[in-house]
Amino acid sequence: MYKFRDDYQLRTKERIIIFGKEAERSGKVVKGAKGRTVLSLLPGVDESTIVSAEFMQICLGVIRQVLEIWTTKSGLWNLKYLVPDLDKFLQHLKPPSLFPRSARTISDSPYWEAYDCLYWGMFYSILAFHSLLINAQWFDLYLQHWIQFVVALNILMQEQVTIYELEKCDSLLKAFVQELGTLYGEKELSHNLQQLLHACLNVRRWGQNFHCCSFPFENNIGAMGSTVHGNNNIGKEITDKKRLSQGVEVLRSTVEICHMSRLNENQSLGAPLKNPAFSSDECDLLVSVGLTTNAVQVFKEH
Repeated sequence: MYKFRDDYQLRTKERIIIFGKEAERSGKVVKGAKGRTVLSLLPGVDESTIVSAEFMQICLGVIRQVLEIWTTKSGLWNLKYLVPDLDKFLQHLKPPSLFPRSARTISDSPYWEAYDCLYWGMFYSILAFHSLLINAQWFDLYLQHWIQFVVALNILMQEQVTIYELEKCDSLLKAFVQELGTLYGEKELSHNLQQLLHACLNVRRWGQNFHCCSFPFENNIGAMGSTVHGNNNIGKEITDKKRLSQGVEVLRSTVEICHMSRLNENQSLGAPLKNPAFSSDECDLLVSVGLTTNAVQVFKEH
């Protein structure tokens, strides 16, 4: 349990060195340090900032923890009786095509992957709760508390964020963590919630979370796994398929560049741009690199 405090002192390089030396001398863990790290031997390295908390694991931990509280633990917040209705809502939900997968049910939440948790936290949860008839007390207390996390999560996952948005996000996360202990009990103040308080600081130091967290790797691992179809020469098979997929991306980019060049040429010559579509030859090339015939048919010139 990590009780909420707003006056924690951030560790400095000097303090970490002291803790490491004390741990080596005493043979015991001192403030989380078990000894000196080899990273301290590198010139110009600040041990207090060189490593940041992995945002994907923090995000998954918090979302799964709150969902578990709602569906398995007794209290005014318990929504176990609504799980069938939530499942039905999520099954009929039709997310836009930019979402890589459909929503998974609450019943399958123990098997959710990273993106399932992320989309539940960012989008689906608010839609689901507002579609159901939950008592007013739950809305006033627990949903309003959850919305603070949802808003902060959407800010943290933006491609660009302003200082003002970070300050707003920091206030929302502090209120979320503090109120969670009040609503659900201090025993629920986990390590992930403590790490969540440092999320905005990590963005200031390292940039946006989506560019330095593990979310993109989850899809890449799944994509690599789908390329393996045998038991022998697995490494070579993955490498060959990766080279092929990179070649496909090069072809896609080439087609797009050629197409934009043709449009710009027409515009510079003053020719009327009646139909900014791909030519038949370009469409055939797109089909050859992976787009379905039906999808490409939309772009063909009449």
